[in-house]
Amino acid sequence: MSSKFNKISYVIMAALVGVLLIFAVVASVAGNGPMMRSPLTLVIFAAYALLQIVCIALYDFGLKVRKIGFYFLHIGMLVMLVGFLAYIVSGEYYNLNFSVGENYNGFYTSEGQYVDFGFGISVNDFTVERYESGSDKYYRADLSFSDSSAKKLEVNKTVRKNGWKLYLMDYSDGKKEFVSTFGHYSFDYDFYGKDWEELLGRIQTMDYPVESIMIYEKSAGGYVSESAAKKPDSPSYAHVLVKDGKAYVYVNRLTVNIAFKKDPGEYAVIAGMCMIFIGVVMTCLLKPIKKRENDGKEAKKG
Repeated sequence: MSSKFNKISYVIMAALVGVLLIFAVVASVAGNGPMMRSPLTLVIFAAYALLQIVCIALYDFGLKVRKIGFYFLHIGMLVMLVGFLAYIVSGEYYNLNFSVGENYNGFYTSEGQYVDFGFGISVNDFTVERYESGSDKYYRADLSFSDSSAKKLEVNKTVRKNGWKLYLMDYSDGKKEFVSTFGHYSFDYDFYGKDWEELLGRIQTMDYPVESIMIYEKSAGGYVSESAAKKPDSPSYAHVLVKDGKAYVYVNRLTVNIAFKKDPGEYAVIAGMCMIFIGVVMTCLLKPIKKRENDGKEAKKG
C-alpha cells in the first residue's frame, strides 16, 4: 500500500512540478501581478508542499548517501517553495520611468498608494552606443542616491539598494512621428546640454531662412524666444520645424525605464536550488558511479 501510494504521489508531484515551474517563469517575467496572488496559485503551491512533506514522512530514514540525497532533494524543494511563496505574498515589482536629471523618493501607484523607496534616486546621465545601422549596441544609466553614493546601471546587471533590486529595462527619447509640409523643413536631433549651441548653430546655417528661433518650454506652457529659453542641462531630444521664417524647437528630456523588485524569498530560493542540486548528485549520480567502480574491481578479481 505504501509503495503504491508513493508511486501515485510521485506522478501527482511530477505534474505539480511542471505547473510550479510555469508559475515561476510567469513570476519572473510578470512580477507579482494579480495572477501570482490568486487563490489558485496558493492552492497549487500548498498541495505541492503537502506532497513533499508526505514523501519525506513515508521514506525510510537512513544515513546512506542515497537516502541523505533524497532528503536534500525534497527539503530543498520545500525551501525553494517557501521562497516563491514569500515573494508572492509580500514581494513588490514596479516599472517606472525616470526623467534624466530629476530626483525621486517614491511614486504613486494607479490605486493612489504612495510607495516610498527609502532613499532618493536620480538618473544623472544616460549613455547610448549604437551600431552603424543605428540600432542600440549598449546603454547605461548613471545613478546617484541621497546618501551620496553612485552606481552605474547597465543592461542585464542589477544594482541593490535598501532591499530593492534595480534593473535597467528600456529608455525613450520622446521621439514622435512628424509630417513635414511642403515649403517647411524639419529634423530630429539628440543632444546633451553641451551640444545646445551646436543645435542652434545648425539651425542658423540651414538653407531655409530663419529669422528667429522659438523654443517650447514645458514649464512656460508654450514657445519662448531663444534669449528667454533655458539651456537644457541633461540628455535631451529636439524636433525642429522651420516655418514662415521661424524655427520651432520642441525639446523632450530622455526618460529611462527602471524596474524595482523587492524579493524577500530570494535567498530561500537560491538555498533550495543548491540543496536540490546536491540531492540530485547524491541520489542519482553517486550510487551509479560507485556501482561501476565496484563492478570494475570485481572484473579485475575475476
